[in-house]
Amino acid sequence: MIDWATASSQPTAGGTLLLAVATFASARPADRSARVAEQPLRAGLRPVDRPGPR
Repeated sequence: MIDWATASSQPTAGGTLLLAVATFASARPADRSARVAEQPLRAGLRPVDRPGPR
């Protein structure tokens, strides 16, 4: 006979693992982008303000 508690927990565990991998994979590029954006600020460079198109 099937142990339904075990059978239902297996897909849940798989989904949780998949979500953890996806979160880790997206957090690394976001961290890299933040570091690239931070470099000009550390160097004391400021964005150039210019009027937008009208």
